[in-house]
Amino acid sequence: MEDPEPVFGREGDLVRLSCQAQGHPLPHITWSLHDVTPEDSGAEGHVNSTVWVQMTPELANDGVRCHAHNRYGEAETSFSLRIRKITFVPTVPTTHPTGGPLAGPGAAVVAVVVCVLVLLLVVGCFYGLQRRRHLPCRGGGEKRSLTPRAGGVTAPGGATELRPDGTEQSRGLLSPGGGPGPEC
Repeated sequence: MEDPEPVFGREGDLVRLSCQAQGHPLPHITWSLHDVTPEDSGAEGHVNSTVWVQMTPELANDGVRCHAHNRYGEAETSFSLRIRKITFVPTVPTTHPTGGPLAGPGAAVVAVVVCVLVLLLVVGCFYGLQRRRHLPCRGGGEKRSLTPRAGGVTAPGGATELRPDGTEQSRGLLSPGGGPGPEC
């Protein structure tokens, strides 16, 4: 009798254990399990016995033994049963159960690109409408002069500076919001 390889399975699985022996007269094989019926076959001095067992922690702990004997001798071998732990590996299906494509990392990139393009299109439309004067300018649509008014009045939000040659220069031409002011 040869020592078998360890038998692996998940708890609750049915596993097949086979034991072979040879001798003359033909050996009789018994198992350490009492609640199973072996399937025996033999020919020309060889006997094979097979049992199906359910993987349990008790069997994995105790093991299963196969005992062959005839009137001239006996032999025994043990099966080492090992329960594999069930591990779940999350997988992302590539299609929806209805057969259509499922959103994945590539779809997220496409969605972001489409959103950016739509935003650029909207901004471009507003810019074009404003340039064609279909949209009113900020500040109610009136244009303000950026040069000092007669009588020493400065432009709104600005200051007048005297140049060395005696002419006035207006400073602070930007609006408080940081943009170019209400002009279009």
